[in-house]
Amino acid sequence: FSVLANYLSRIIPIPVFTFLGLFFLICSFFYNNELSWVTGYHQVIAILLMRGIGIGLALGPTTLMALYGIPLELRGAAATILTFMRQLGATYGGTLISILSIKRSIYHFARFSEQSNSELPGFQYVFKNLINQYKNPAIAKGQIMQNLEIQAQIQGMNDALFVFGWVTSVVATMLFIIFLYKFFI
Repeated sequence: FSVLANYLSRIIPIPVFTFLGLFFLICSFFYNNELSWVTGYHQVIAILLMRGIGIGLALGPTTLMALYGIPLELRGAAATILTFMRQLGATYGGTLISILSIKRSIYHFARFSEQSNSELPGFQYVFKNLINQYKNPAIAKGQIMQNLEIQAQIQGMNDALFVFGWVTSVVATMLFIIFLYKFFI
């Protein structure tokens, strides 16, 4: 999408691609919250496709626009700095997502474990079915805990991307206001 957006930037203003890409990215962050341990691969592919389209639409044309305002003799240095900053953002962004995800996974696992009371009818029903399947109560209980851990990890990642969705929304709003101020006021 980045190549297509760069080609179409001759006809359509670059900020349109930037904001459209940010919109797809924000939607993918919020749509990620729909995932659970029973989610099919179609839903995961849709989220990753939205995220890829968003990044492709936002980064290529925005880089083109950023370098266009730099004098020709300084574009090489500017491209190097831009690439460095992008790599720095990817590193720290990935780290922040991991930290948030781990912290929230621990929280969710504690909450899910609290709710897996062996006296509850739902727990007894699942436990009985798993004992019929595994014939060993320890393995059956281990399966329940493994499912809780998987769901906690997924929910932790969903929480982290939900936060990033809001941060990206605020940044996109600020960029939009700056764009309006610069070009229309």
